[in-house]
Amino acid sequence: MTQPSHPLPLTGIKAGTVAPVEPDRPSSQVALTPPITASILLVDDDPGSLMGMETILAGPGRRFVKAESGQDALRHLLQQDFALILLDVRMPRLDGFETAALIRQRARSRYTPIIFLSAVDTMDADVFRGLSSGAVDYLFKPVVAEVLQSKVSVFVDLFRLSEQVKQQAVQQSEERFRLFVEQVQDYAIILLDSEGLVQTWNAGAQRVTGYAAAEIIGQSMICLFTQEDRAAGKRETLLQTARTAGRVEDEGWRVRKDGSRFWANVVLTALHDEAGQLQGFANVTRDLTERKRADEEIHRLNAALEQRVLERTAQLEAANKELESFSYSVSHDLRAPLRSIDGFSLALLEDLGDKVGLQGKDYLRRVRDATQRMGQLIDDLLNLARVTREEMRREPVDLSALARSIATDLKRTQPDRQVAFAIADGLVANGDAHLLRVALENLLGNAWKFTSKRPRTRIEFGVDKQNGTPAYFVRDDGAGFDMAYSGKLFGAFQRLHSNKEFEGTGIGLATVKRVIRRHGGRVWAESSVGQGATFYFTLHLPEGNRPMGVSR
Repeated sequence: MTQPSHPLPLTGIKAGTVAPVEPDRPSSQVALTPPITASILLVDDDPGSLMGMETILAGPGRRFVKAESGQDALRHLLQQDFALILLDVRMPRLDGFETAALIRQRARSRYTPIIFLSAVDTMDADVFRGLSSGAVDYLFKPVVAEVLQSKVSVFVDLFRLSEQVKQQAVQQSEERFRLFVEQVQDYAIILLDSEGLVQTWNAGAQRVTGYAAAEIIGQSMICLFTQEDRAAGKRETLLQTARTAGRVEDEGWRVRKDGSRFWANVVLTALHDEAGQLQGFANVTRDLTERKRADEEIHRLNAALEQRVLERTAQLEAANKELESFSYSVSHDLRAPLRSIDGFSLALLEDLGDKVGLQGKDYLRRVRDATQRMGQLIDDLLNLARVTREEMRREPVDLSALARSIATDLKRTQPDRQVAFAIADGLVANGDAHLLRVALENLLGNAWKFTSKRPRTRIEFGVDKQNGTPAYFVRDDGAGFDMAYSGKLFGAFQRLHSNKEFEGTGIGLATVKRVIRRHGGRVWAESSVGQGATFYFTLHLPEGNRPMGVSR
């Protein structure tokens, strides 16, 4: 039978048969080894009550923090977490209910158990208010020691159980990570202490370096650095950079156990605890030797290819210059005898016309026509050679004025033709005036020639936009051509019409193409048989030299 309780000299505590306080027993399902310290916050404005509670509840694995006011309790809660709070209700300035409400506002202390202690056996309304403010129990003073011990032990056990479950979860996670790291073969994953000494060494580290864990754990990894890097203090530099910057990445040669070298990509990351103190480093190293060799081989091949291209380009440029020089020389040398043939043929027609008869006159006329066509071909070849080797002088060129001048010259050759020219105003481009005139002469001359079978015709020069780029065009309503043969248009000596239909040498459009290419542009055509043709060309225009009237 329990003895009647009697007051203890400690304020607010009474006891029956009081047995010595035993250590809190851990749950039977989870062994608490070593015991987890549970911090308990005691809040009461009476120092005697605080001392009495600490004496009754003292035991292994328990730590007490005493606060004599609600404000003092809140300051302690800002500094640490607690397993349990014993909170007196009646305190000056900030009572227990108000203190509990403020405690519950903080995320970290929102779920900390609170037991209210009251020296006054008040109405149920106060008990309800206390429980509503987040308390887990409400006890009245004087408190029976056994009751207080029992209730506190329950919450201490729950706290320790919760903490051990957390610790076990962390340990299991760390163990899974450790097993994962140990099995990784492609990466050397190494943990170093704060001085840079090896603490862990996975299978990937052994595969990459050739060193077993037993050979290098506790060492500084200096053996992996080349003599040059050792002399330069590279290991110390990397560690110091990681300390200050938090992370450093490096690529360079490292040395295996057998003395061979490998190209390593190293990422060194500083590891800190919650307080910000350096605990060590994580070193992740990859062997990129094959990639390094492949990169070097690619660079070697690119350099060799570039050299071959330069040599081949030089050879082609030399050959082109020789060919152009030869063509120019041959063309120039052929003109003199052709002029002689044409002149003698004309003299024969004039002096011996009646004696050679009609057939003789026809032969002489054919000779003259052939020499004149050959002369035109030679002139065209000379022009083609000139536009290729002539030095360019870029300047603003009034294309509209050039087109009008060429149109006037064409009209003079056949004043009776009914041809309407529509030339856009203000077309100015940056380029070589002479070469651009050659291109326009050929394009407008072609339009004039291929509209000659029509009684009335129209030739237009303007600018349009193709895929956002200004494109000049020459458009006519003449004979046109089959687009199936458009690939032959700009090749030398290529013709889509016979000489009986339209005379020509097949050099004009090839000349146009060379001029436009030298200006960084391109030329193309659109047409259909009997519906005329449109020739487009673009020019590489520096900013500020766009044709007028063309929006960006």
